[in-house]
Amino acid sequence: MKRTYQETVPGICRVGKSSRSISHGLMNAVLAVFLFAAGASTAFGAIRVGPIDETNGFPMFYEDETGLRLDLCTDPVNCFFEIPQPSLPLAFPTNYPDEAFYWAADSIMIEPGNVKAVLVLAREAAFFNDAVVPGDQVTFSRIRLFIDGATQMIGNTYQVTTPYNTFSFVSEPGDAGPGAKGPGLSFTQDVGLGAPLQFDGAMAQFPTFLIPASMDRATLINSPGTLLTPVADTQVQGSPTGNNFFRIEGPEIATVYPSYQCADATLGGVKDAAGADVLTDCVELDRFTMSGRVASRHGVDIDRNVYEKLNDPIVSASPITYVNVWARSVEGQTLGVRVDGGPQVQMAEGVGGHYFVRLQEGIDYAALPAGQRKPLVTEVANLTDLPFISKTSQIHDHLSITASPLTTDTAALQVIASSSNKVDTALLSIDSTSTQPLVGTLTDTGLGTVTGTYTIGTTVEVGVPPLRIGFDSLEGGHVSGAVNVSGTVINGGFVPLLTANAGVDQSLIASTSATIVQLSGADSLGNIATYQWSTLSTLGFACADTACSQIEVFTPDAGTLLVDQLVAEFTLTVIDAAGASSVDNVLLTVTHHVVQVADFCTIATSEHRADKDSWRVEGISDIPNNQLVSVYAGSIAFDPLSSIFVGEARVDAIGDWDLRTAEGDSPAPAASDTLVWIESELGCQETADLRQR
Repeated sequence: MKRTYQETVPGICRVGKSSRSISHGLMNAVLAVFLFAAGASTAFGAIRVGPIDETNGFPMFYEDETGLRLDLCTDPVNCFFEIPQPSLPLAFPTNYPDEAFYWAADSIMIEPGNVKAVLVLAREAAFFNDAVVPGDQVTFSRIRLFIDGATQMIGNTYQVTTPYNTFSFVSEPGDAGPGAKGPGLSFTQDVGLGAPLQFDGAMAQFPTFLIPASMDRATLINSPGTLLTPVADTQVQGSPTGNNFFRIEGPEIATVYPSYQCADATLGGVKDAAGADVLTDCVELDRFTMSGRVASRHGVDIDRNVYEKLNDPIVSASPITYVNVWARSVEGQTLGVRVDGGPQVQMAEGVGGHYFVRLQEGIDYAALPAGQRKPLVTEVANLTDLPFISKTSQIHDHLSITASPLTTDTAALQVIASSSNKVDTALLSIDSTSTQPLVGTLTDTGLGTVTGTYTIGTTVEVGVPPLRIGFDSLEGGHVSGAVNVSGTVINGGFVPLLTANAGVDQSLIASTSATIVQLSGADSLGNIATYQWSTLSTLGFACADTACSQIEVFTPDAGTLLVDQLVAEFTLTVIDAAGASSVDNVLLTVTHHVVQVADFCTIATSEHRADKDSWRVEGISDIPNNQLVSVYAGSIAFDPLSSIFVGEARVDAIGDWDLRTAEGDSPAPAASDTLVWIESELGCQETADLRQR
């Protein structure tokens, strides 16, 4: 069934699926087009994702907080599911759509001329790079808004209420999506869209699925295969906020969508000259087109599948094996297990859809053939499903590390690991990917156990032990554990690094008087005995402290600076008590004010916080010349007489400037002040809107 958006005006309609215009490899979390999202509320997660359906690689269902489980509806007649070649049978991946839905609810306001506001809510299955490729499966929860607008909407703030979230947007010039009418809003939020085959993230949105208002949820939960009415214009229930509608509030929105004015005249907050409520600022719709189907099969996943082999003379005169199987589905299922094609044994049910069984050789499955070390394959089937679904898994041994201490007194790492096969020769080896190369050997000590001694450093100088050590078995088992370190030999003592740091390069404009610039090596590291400064330039300097870690450099004024620009390099050498040294250089650039180049500057933040009586204004300049940036606030740009002086900041070595005033001691803007403006020593001027909090 295709998604069809039918207008209120006969003869005009839009038919099409909800396309993903940007590759899932690039889209993550939130994509906002032609809008500014000022804020959004957050929903809580749903409770369970089902086992994987091996016919398509997607989860068999998603379950919400009420216990309603919806499967991936592949019914092209009754669900939003479009087979690429409808005349051919559905086949994965050769004849399978690039998107399908566990659940969807669309609400559409449509006016003459195909002017429309569309809300799409969906739990969707798709592919990471769009193409139908096994291993690229992804799922996510989508909220999408396309709202056509008019020119009077530009720059205004609109609040959009959905059954799950409330958003605030500023309408920007541009389309509201492909084929949209004029300026408006466009927004897509995909929650849980991560790496392929990671299906848990989608549950962070839509804690309960909307269902038609005509349906009883308790009855629906217990009605496998029931469809959520796949027709337009149905009221819904199930919003966790109680908002079972699609509403837009903001200036003149009802002039764009007059057929959907809110019934409550107080919504929108606008009154006429006589004080009466008006409806021009609120539109809403409580009708949705639904898609979804209650899951009728729940599948099974095998969580763990290991064997144990013992010499047990009480039970049997020869070695005997046991198989332990853990699986999961949903509550109340009948799960059957076969080992190597033997008879089916029912699993015991625990809590929360978890199941377990322990099987014995010769009773629950046939005795192992001569020369075969272990059973090979387990098959677990959900016999409640019709037709039933089964999964297979290779049986492997269980490994454990019983000791892995390192003592620095002997420089030896002792390891003891064992397999659940206590009869045959152990087939264990160090996992080379979980540790650094080790020198030593493993010895089979019998009963499935191996020991090893590995040299780490010497008894005089401690080496670097691995953080963890791992073991692999040729029968599929794996284990890793942390390495414990003990002993009295330590890594010698603290040896500090010696590093000179002369600070960042500095620039200034030569003024009418000489300027003193301070250079500092205080951030140098090590046990420093001596600081030595030198320069080949003509600039004089003097120590600013006893150790001479800082110096004052005397720069010329504009009248005595005989060149357009003077670049002086200063060298700092730090020396420790043993005579070791480290060197760093710093540049000081002095530019004549006559040849200075005007800068280009921007304002990134222009905010006054009334609650803290403080300012934060920051931005960038394209010329990092240590120039001052003066900051003003007012209603007329570049007019010091009508503005207040906020403060000033210097442009740093990478072009950033940042003015932050002290809390409780800042000039307050007047009620009429609407903008912040700046002026730099190099001549740049810029304005920005004043934001007050």
